[in-house]
Amino acid sequence: MGSANSPAIACRIGNSFLRQLREQSSTFRGKAVENTWRAALAGEAVDPALGYGRVEIGEDHGSPVALIWGMVDDFMIHAPTKAKCFQAFSEFMDHTVRLGFICQKVKTSPPAQVQKFCGMIYDTGGHPCIRIPDAKVSRAIATLDFVERQNLRNRLSRLTVSVMSGLLQSLVDGTPQRQG
Repeated sequence: MGSANSPAIACRIGNSFLRQLREQSSTFRGKAVENTWRAALAGEAVDPALGYGRVEIGEDHGSPVALIWGMVDDFMIHAPTKAKCFQAFSEFMDHTVRLGFICQKVKTSPPAQVQKFCGMIYDTGGHPCIRIPDAKVSRAIATLDFVERQNLRNRLSRLTVSVMSGLLQSLVDGTPQRQG
């Protein structure tokens, strides 16, 4: 049995919260369109500007819907235009207030092309990429230095190696082509 503060409970609440938001807001709801070469071969209209794959077109019949991801207590909103992103962000914040959730101002950032989500920096300006924050890089280097010194003194424990490998593995998504 988990406590009320467990990640599993938070994920369940977060998923219910997002499902309810999508049902109530047309900004997050749309009709799925297949935008692939297979659709083009079948004679359907394909718009290269929308990207490739399954795209949900909003009820405004022109642009894709706003997307939202949640990971425990981190949420990220992505939309095709700045105006739609601000609208989605506003609807998200209104929904949190209606449900009694508190979004701390210092942990909330308005729509921008560079955002921190789950400890990584997502940059969609220019060539989209995920970057590792400088503080995480410093911590990883310091941990590696510590492990090397412990190894030279023959004082390296399995627990130390486990902690180090977990820390480094958490940074894999931010490395080029996820090489880690």
